[in-house]
Amino acid sequence: MSDWAFWVTCLAILGLAYGWRHKTHKQHKPRNQAEPTMLLIRIDRDSVHAGDDTVSHAENIAVPANTSLAALLEKIRMAKFLPSISGDKATWVIESSGSQIRAIGVLAQQWQEPRVTIDASVGVAQHFAGQQPNLFFRYCCQIDPDTVYTQLQVSPTNENTLAQTLDFIGFSSLARYSNYLRSLLNPDSGRC
Repeated sequence: MSDWAFWVTCLAILGLAYGWRHKTHKQHKPRNQAEPTMLLIRIDRDSVHAGDDTVSHAENIAVPANTSLAALLEKIRMAKFLPSISGDKATWVIESSGSQIRAIGVLAQQWQEPRVTIDASVGVAQHFAGQQPNLFFRYCCQIDPDTVYTQLQVSPTNENTLAQTLDFIGFSSLARYSNYLRSLLNPDSGRC
């Protein structure tokens, strides 16, 4: 091999090595760019029937801290965390540890997206600031979700719990009576 061919080969190898190094270097984030802080949020739900309460429904979900509350709820909805109820009608009240108002919205099986009574564009880090991040989905059977959501909007107080909401719209006594009748027909039921 001549000197000329040797140096051309060396330059070609160096050029390939430089190109490979330059290409792979571009694919990685610069060292000074920090990874987004992740927030671990505990989610849980009510059981929907007697056989559904044999195991815990609690899960942890990790999301970037700057994820909006709306995006978090949509992620939970799309992940099918809540069971699909036959008849395609189910109402879930969303309770949050990050809000002074415990019940912050409604997620219904028949809706395309959850509806909340607070600012859902807020990042989860800000929403849960100073609190253990928890979301709980309280099952309201097939009660009309629009009625439940309207009531949550009408009485946004610290005292606003699901029981008060259902009492206000007159479903609590109906639900108790319905549960009583079901218990006579199916003693093992215990659910709505």
